[in-house]
Amino acid sequence: MLRSTKNTYGLIAKALHWSTALIILGLLSLGFYMDGLAFSPFKLALYGWHKSFGILVLMLLALRVIWRFTNAHLLALPSHQAWERVLAKLIHILLYAAMIGMPLSGWIMSSAAEFPVPFFGLFDLPALTGKDEALFKLMKEVHEVSAFVIIGIVGLHVAGALKHHFIDGDETLQRMTSRLVGFWRGGLLAVVVGLLLTAPLTFIYLDYVKLNKKETSINSRIGGENVLDREAGFTGVQEVVRSEHEWLINDEQSTIAFEVIQHGQVFSGEFEVFTGTIMFDVDDLASSYADITIDIASIKTGSDDRDEQARSDEWFDALAFPQARFTTQNFRHIEANRYEVDADLTIRGMTLPIILPFTLDISKTADGAHIAKMKGNLMLERLAWRVGQGQWESTEYIGNQVILTITLQAFQ
Repeated sequence: MLRSTKNTYGLIAKALHWSTALIILGLLSLGFYMDGLAFSPFKLALYGWHKSFGILVLMLLALRVIWRFTNAHLLALPSHQAWERVLAKLIHILLYAAMIGMPLSGWIMSSAAEFPVPFFGLFDLPALTGKDEALFKLMKEVHEVSAFVIIGIVGLHVAGALKHHFIDGDETLQRMTSRLVGFWRGGLLAVVVGLLLTAPLTFIYLDYVKLNKKETSINSRIGGENVLDREAGFTGVQEVVRSEHEWLINDEQSTIAFEVIQHGQVFSGEFEVFTGTIMFDVDDLASSYADITIDIASIKTGSDDRDEQARSDEWFDALAFPQARFTTQNFRHIEANRYEVDADLTIRGMTLPIILPFTLDISKTADGAHIAKMKGNLMLERLAWRVGQGQWESTEYIGNQVILTITLQAFQ
């Protein structure tokens, strides 16, 4: 019997119920298991499966709602007390809210951190929001809370079904399974569901133990202070001018940003802390130069996992090579406000030559100060500087090409 009647659920309702339940229980275990893994290609692959099945849950929920309202509603059994009916309805409402909220928050979370949301490799779902680190952290909390809510609600749901089966001896459990489910088969089903429900709790405990034993993270080892030996007053415009041609970087209006393809989708990031010396005269390019030092530990991509991995020895190795350095060699004026500079870029202790094209606009304020606005873009290959070693040398998950965008505002 495919359709539900007033006395029992049909095969389609049962199939939707149990397939959704098994997927959700599996996703809970997978989610807490992934949380304890280091950021790696394996973890990214698991993320892809986790997201695919999460979107599948949303689809199954939509089908369940449609099927529920196009089929007969089951009548309560005589053994169902009034308080039990009210509690059962409340649990179902909360369960549906959590089952919708959990995959939806995961979708928003991925979008806010510029992670792709694939559906079994067939296509990627569109981003629901732009990059937003605050939203990412909020949705991450909602996602985690929803997981615990589902565990609690499913536990109550299972307890209620078992109470009706073993204590009341009515047909509540058989309605969603089969009339062949007797006392002992019901007991076996309870054990299986119980194991599936406690599996996520096991991963939570193991992750807790692992965190307690974990050595001090890269962030804490680097410490709260900037590893650069910065001059006092760097948080704004530097106070001392050494030369009439020296330009003082306004770090609040300057950025060193990048874009990389991860698993087929572009994500962006930036280095929040950098300093340096710029001596530039449009009438004397031969004597002009720039020397910029970048704090590797200040990398921000919108994901704590991704940031920690970027600082690790497989990527930038922020402990061994805390700084990257950009030093110019020769400036050339191309036309109008367009320039080009030969420079050396040092990353992970390796120095390679690059050519940076950029635009430069210089204006004068009412009080006589000069403001320079520079913007340059270039394409780099991360593997040329050995950024991404071991399992990350493959470009299957993280692309080799990196688009670097430098935007500087300086005063004189």
